[in-house]
Amino acid sequence: MADQPTIQGTVSIIPQPEETPVSENPEQVSETPIQPDEDVNDFIFNLDNLAKIPENPKNFTIFSYQGAFGPPTFGHFFAMFEFAKKILSSPEYSNGKILMLFMPTPGGSKSHLFPTQNTRVRCLAKFCEILEDKFNIPTLMFNVSTIEYELAKKNDVNGIGNKSVATIETINALSPKCSNLLLGMGMDNAIGLPSWSRSSEYKNYVKEIYIVKRDNTPEINGEGFPKITQLESEIPPTSSSMLRHYIGPAKVGNQESVEKVNKIITGDTINMGDGLIDQIIYFTPSEANPSQLDQEKYEKEYSVFLSSLPKFIEEYKMYSQSTASTGGKRRKSRKTRKSRKTRKSKKTRKSKKTRKSRKGKMSYRK
Repeated sequence: MADQPTIQGTVSIIPQPEETPVSENPEQVSETPIQPDEDVNDFIFNLDNLAKIPENPKNFTIFSYQGAFGPPTFGHFFAMFEFAKKILSSPEYSNGKILMLFMPTPGGSKSHLFPTQNTRVRCLAKFCEILEDKFNIPTLMFNVSTIEYELAKKNDVNGIGNKSVATIETINALSPKCSNLLLGMGMDNAIGLPSWSRSSEYKNYVKEIYIVKRDNTPEINGEGFPKITQLESEIPPTSSSMLRHYIGPAKVGNQESVEKVNKIITGDTINMGDGLIDQIIYFTPSEANPSQLDQEKYEKEYSVFLSSLPKFIEEYKMYSQSTASTGGKRRKSRKTRKSRKTRKSKKTRKSKKTRKSRKGKMSYRK
């Protein structure tokens, strides 16, 4: 068995399909590819990073949150927050290193996913930055993974990758690189687990599957699957479909809808920085001509979300107060570190090949 992994190397975003505007209509304009020097790369985990992890490491847990995240919402952010708390509460996992991954679906039958690959990665990377600063534990790291994007391109004879990837492929890629592989998913995905491709094989590689708690949902039949653990904590009742509903009028300048989009993504709790919400609004296809029934449905959903929001804000804030004295050396916030632009040039620094890795530090991102 190998020691705990020390992962090195600068992360670079995977090459994206060539993206050019296909219409003057903002709803149909393709995204700008993520540039290699963007700060978002600090929180992206790809197949190259995975290859740097030794086989069968000790005390190393990978958690993969499977989902479309189209677009990401405060509910997704809060679910990852709760997943991390749950995993940290288990001595089986918390005694080692933990890598928490958002694993977005590349594309497929949902037409809004493939055109928004980069925007979803940007948003989830920001979630990771905020979560990592929130927990501030050296052995706990958060990344958005582009592994399924890369697998989709490899599986596509045209090299485009506008398709979904069977979760068993992701499992097969991750499982040799950790001692504990955990999955997380929403209740809607969990209900369909028995129909997923080769899902009967999950138990051979996955130790636990964590499920987001929702009201009025049936019990999950876990027979033949890894241990299924449902989160005890409630999650903000947001949905990507509700978000897309409000993105439509937000595109044409409806300020009320812009405010709702902002609230559904941030929960009035997290700071997404300048421009990211605008990118999500601009690049995400909106639902065409929603019916009166749909409008009433989403207005009701938004009202429920709004009324529940104060308790989630309070819970999120209280967690930092109750864990201020977390044991062990704490990581400096990335906001306090020097940016790449202000660091010394590579010529004045020792090369990565000649620098000794800091023992016990997960350093694959830089």
